[in-house]
Amino acid sequence: MSMFPIASVNLGVGSGSFQFTSIPQTFSHLQMRVFFRGSDSGATSYLNVYVNGDAYTTNYSVHNLIGDGSTAYAAGSANAGGIGNLFSPGASSTANVFASGIVDVLDYTNTNKYKTLKILWGYDANGSGNVSLSSGMLKSSTAAVTSLGIFNFTSVAGCRVDLYGISTSGVTGA
Repeated sequence: MSMFPIASVNLGVGSGSFQFTSIPQTFSHLQMRVFFRGSDSGATSYLNVYVNGDAYTTNYSVHNLIGDGSTAYAAGSANAGGIGNLFSPGASSTANVFASGIVDVLDYTNTNKYKTLKILWGYDANGSGNVSLSSGMLKSSTAAVTSLGIFNFTSVAGCRVDLYGISTSGVTGA
């Protein structure tokens, strides 16, 4: 298995929704690595992942498992607006603490099935924070993934997102 950089974006202070477009269709899977901190007034901010420009709809089925150091939460929805609820520290949280996460988009070029994403996410704020494992599916289309984006955080203190293509070997089946 090999990983190849496709694109990167650095967002400064301010609005942070964006998407990678024109994703090459030459890899087996995609991986998006996210590092961000929200500047919303509360203790946490969050974002969601969306596919092919389909944001703010009810076209996703999702599952979330979230822990905050003392309690575990589980939730799911058959009609979500995106995949994730990826939490980060907000403006009133411990200074200079960022969240990080990995978003895997499996078999993204296959047009015979719905696209499945898995997300591992978290941050530690010196005794508080969140860790999350999420999965989801875009249930409205079997089209190949040509764009991948994030949304739902109205203000960021900083954000970096890197998109990678993953090639697997036909010989080993990896």
